[in-house]
Amino acid sequence: MPNEVKLEESQNYLSWSRRTRLMLRAKGVEHYLEETCIEPDDKLSVDWKVWNSTNSTVATWLMTSVAPSIARMVETISNASTVWKTLSKMYSGEDNAMMMVEAQDKVENLKQEGRTVQEYASELQQLWADLDHYERGTGRRIGTGVRRNGLWYINNEEVGLAAVAGNAEEIILLHCRLGHPSFDNVSKLYPILFNGVNKSRLVCDACEFGKHTRTPYVGSGLRSYEPFILIHYDVWGPWPVTLVSGFKWFVSFIDCYTRMTWIYVLKHKNDVLRCFQDFHKFKSV
Repeated sequence: MPNEVKLEESQNYLSWSRRTRLMLRAKGVEHYLEETCIEPDDKLSVDWKVWNSTNSTVATWLMTSVAPSIARMVETISNASTVWKTLSKMYSGEDNAMMMVEAQDKVENLKQEGRTVQEYASELQQLWADLDHYERGTGRRIGTGVRRNGLWYINNEEVGLAAVAGNAEEIILLHCRLGHPSFDNVSKLYPILFNGVNKSRLVCDACEFGKHTRTPYVGSGLRSYEPFILIHYDVWGPWPVTLVSGFKWFVSFIDCYTRMTWIYVLKHKNDVLRCFQDFHKFKSV
């Protein structure tokens, strides 16, 4: 039962999603789009067989009602609710300020221009529905606070941090699946996921390690049996980007026995001698 309206991009997502929900509701399987429709644990039970068959049917309907380029991005997802959630995040534009402004502009500048009242009212009603979708929801709890001396003090730590952390994890996962492109390029593919996310704080360990130009040391076979008998050290730098405080180098000291590590950050490479002296005084205390 594919949808006659094919999902092409963000501009027709709302029309596509409304028709899709109506068709699935008519078949009594709309709840398979929700995360509350959980897969039964017992895969030998009749309930699981019914769930698996219906879930596969709904997922197939979703994939056949989108453009081929979009279908290729979700064809490896077997859960219908996950397919729906993925498409929603990519194309819904919910809470997207730019799309909300565009919808408001269309409402304000809409003119009848020779059309019938019914045609004009129909388009206006659709634009209002789109605006309600793009506009940020109201009446939701955005945080908790305590009132002191007539002012409300909000606990900033709990406001939006969970959502941003969740988006950051999804961005890192997509970055790895797409072959480790730059986060600027990923943000062009999935702009909605980057709302409220600081790209400078996104770090991929594989990319960082891949940029290291120094090969590992060859094992010497030496092993210490007491702390501070054998210390390994390494000087690294210069870092391509200077920190705000001016540091571009660092030297690390690793105790062979305990594997305890001390790191000193440096502004200049010739500060290494001072770090050696400081570390020697430290271990002698």
